[in-house]
Amino acid sequence: MKAAAVVVGLFLLFGGFTVRAETVEELYNEQLEASGAEELIAALPEETQALLEKLGLNTLEPVDLEAPHTETVLKQLISLAAEALRGPLSTAGMVLATVLLYAWVEGMRQTLRSEETSAVFGTVCALAVCGSLLLPLTACVKAVGEAMASVGVFMASFVPVYAGVLLSSGHSATALSFQSVVLYVSQLLSWLAGGVITPLLTIALALGVTGSVTPHVRLGGAGKLIGKTAVWILTLGMLLFTGLLSLQSFTGAAADNVGVRVMKFSIASFVPVVGGSLSEMFSTVRGCLQLLKTALGGFGAAASALIVLPPLLRCFGWQLLLAVCRMATDLFELRVMSEILEAAHGTVKSLIGILCACGAFLIIAVTVVSTAIGG
Repeated sequence: MKAAAVVVGLFLLFGGFTVRAETVEELYNEQLEASGAEELIAALPEETQALLEKLGLNTLEPVDLEAPHTETVLKQLISLAAEALRGPLSTAGMVLATVLLYAWVEGMRQTLRSEETSAVFGTVCALAVCGSLLLPLTACVKAVGEAMASVGVFMASFVPVYAGVLLSSGHSATALSFQSVVLYVSQLLSWLAGGVITPLLTIALALGVTGSVTPHVRLGGAGKLIGKTAVWILTLGMLLFTGLLSLQSFTGAAADNVGVRVMKFSIASFVPVVGGSLSEMFSTVRGCLQLLKTALGGFGAAASALIVLPPLLRCFGWQLLLAVCRMATDLFELRVMSEILEAAHGTVKSLIGILCACGAFLIIAVTVVSTAIGG
């Protein structure tokens, strides 16, 4: 009888939730409330909360977390893309007007009295293009840094809740590895956003643009190197932590699964009379926790992706329009302006790589854990 009491005590202690609900839905709602998962929405930026509400993903109910209709997703994507293209379109219009004006003057070079006049006008046009690009692109870099910081804040709030659900469902080793790795990455993202990535990319943009208008000082190579360094730092860090999480999760999941089977067998074998019922109750609680874990993981992945989606679409808009402007400069053989646009284009590509790495990490981490524990 003492052994039976110990087993029941362990079940109630590590099960994480007591079985008071009469139905599976009530049990799920009870576990959802006890986990504190509903408070995660408050940790998201207001823009992301609005997107989740429009997509119908602003709750953790299993029915509400079903995949939204394709029409709804496409409608929201078109709306976000239109909003993201407003700034780049106006800037691209000014850049193209400057390019056409410079090309017209270059075509009229024979009528000018001296080559110096043409060179001065070309420098003025190049500076006008720089002025048109620097401020909006710097704001884009800042938006990417804010998105990185927001992902870090959300991950710091998400990790304890998700790890608590894993622990309550009997996956203690997996919960420990998930919490230690992902929580560290959340702190790393918050630090990199303000202390490394944003300053490096701003410097890279400034060096690239400045080097394009100074023929005797070639700074474009230094700008490209700094931009690539920022991307590689973040990408290699994410790959390292993803590999570490995968190794720890698959190793810990094996021990966790054995422990769960032992507990279920002990309840059924050593508790007299009601052992079978308690074992089935244990399976029901774990089943609801598995459902909660899946819903929570899906919510975390969707929230992480939606945080980076608006600045990512904005960067794609910049990439497209800068490519069009650069095509125009190449058409009229305007080397200086082409180099300016190339430097800006390289910075935008770095921003896209950084956003993809940030948005994908939590999705990959949740997928790795779910695969490791088999659900």
